[in-house]
Amino acid sequence: MEKVEKLRAIILENLEDFQGNSLVAPFNEVPDFDLYSHDYLEFAEQELNKGTSVSLVNCITHLKRSIECQMDTFFYTFNLAKLFSRRNLKFDKKADFLKEAGVLISRSLSRFNTIRNKIEHEYRVPKIDDIEVYFDLVSALVLLVERATFQYTGVDFFAYDENNDKKITFKMTYRREAPSIEATWRIVIDGEEKEEKLEVYAEREIQEFAHFFRILTILIEFWNQQGSIAYIRRKLSQ
Repeated sequence: MEKVEKLRAIILENLEDFQGNSLVAPFNEVPDFDLYSHDYLEFAEQELNKGTSVSLVNCITHLKRSIECQMDTFFYTFNLAKLFSRRNLKFDKKADFLKEAGVLISRSLSRFNTIRNKIEHEYRVPKIDDIEVYFDLVSALVLLVERATFQYTGVDFFAYDENNDKKITFKMTYRREAPSIEATWRIVIDGEEKEEKLEVYAEREIQEFAHFFRILTILIEFWNQQGSIAYIRRKLSQ
């Protein structure tokens, strides 16, 4: 995780001076499915409203398909689908990646797994109260993954410190083709220039890649002023 720590260090050192310069547009790439996550959510709601034993079991199936579909849409959009398919990574591994990448919240995912195990792995007709909680939780998780699917794919900052005559340009970008995430920065102090680049590839550095994605997401939040400096620092340090 040497690259991750180095990236964190340069960001945290200059965060207070960063000023947003530009954002890179989301990817306009979605899979050609017949049905998407919100279709399955609609089916689940219809089955839940019927309230019969058969419909409640069907509701669970649709909810599971909904979150899986949104995950697969995310992986397709960011050109990670083939990688996960080749490695035969199933739902739990996909969810773990999204947690490490900062897409899914650990607490929500743990609660989801607890309810899922209770509902899906017992040969009983699920209680409607349990399914309603499950429905709300899946809906929230789908929205989290959906938001990440269509987030900005790059961010650009500059900083200037008059006291130290220090100028910085910083850019972080997701490259869909590889796929990879690249961070570059150029620092000029008293006329001396230093330029560095860090790049991670999903194919061979999946854990660091997930952390880079998380940092990119946090920086986009910072660019959009969705949290205080203290909040952004805490998230970057986690």
